[in-house]
Amino acid sequence: LVKSSRVKKLTKSLEALHANFNQQYDYPVIIFHENDLRKELETLRTSTKNRVYFQEIKFEEPAFLQKEIPGDITCKSAISYRHMARFHAKVVYEYPIVRYFDYLFRLDDDSVITSRVEFDLFQHMAVHQLQYGYRLIHFDLDVCVAGLWEVTDCYAKENAIKPEFYHNWTKGKIYYNNFEISKTSFWLSKAYQDYIQYIDRSGGIFYHRWGDAPVKSLALSLFMPPKSIHCYGNVGYQH
Repeated sequence: LVKSSRVKKLTKSLEALHANFNQQYDYPVIIFHENDLRKELETLRTSTKNRVYFQEIKFEEPAFLQKEIPGDITCKSAISYRHMARFHAKVVYEYPIVRYFDYLFRLDDDSVITSRVEFDLFQHMAVHQLQYGYRLIHFDLDVCVAGLWEVTDCYAKENAIKPEFYHNWTKGKIYYNNFEISKTSFWLSKAYQDYIQYIDRSGGIFYHRWGDAPVKSLALSLFMPPKSIHCYGNVGYQH
């Protein structure tokens, strides 16, 4: 996901991705963008050796929000950040293009693979029957996840969910997901779709600035066995 003001960062990210990983495999790269990037599309296409595809998106406030989105919350962030968080947690999986792939490797526009990856990340996931790969665990500020754990508690109790490792997942703990390899079917599953719909309808992404990382991390703690999750800490990476 990129906006026009960050094209230079994206170009650097794409160069590193190709040089250190993708030149061996030629996996397609999907670039999600708003319509402000239209002028740069051909430049991006011709400046990278990756096989790129472009998907235009439009950020819209969901109609179910019952009150005005506050701009001066304790966990400060622009409204555009909250749109981005909702996109990565929910909306991206509504685009048909992602359903063509068994696995997705999410990188930010300023994510840089810094050294040669000596193996196929997707093949490694498949061979070892993994569903989620990350590189770093981080902690979000309490003010930025205000109410999220409580809403998730309610959801789990209302639906009699027997969580995988939710009760051992410390409040605020997140998979830092600007580097995220995942099995597409998990995000499309009924379990995740029902949960993200509940979270979305609560309005917390906009009212409290819940990020996509804590939302998705909680979903993993509810529904994914720990043996299906792997740390790729040996991959050279900078963000």
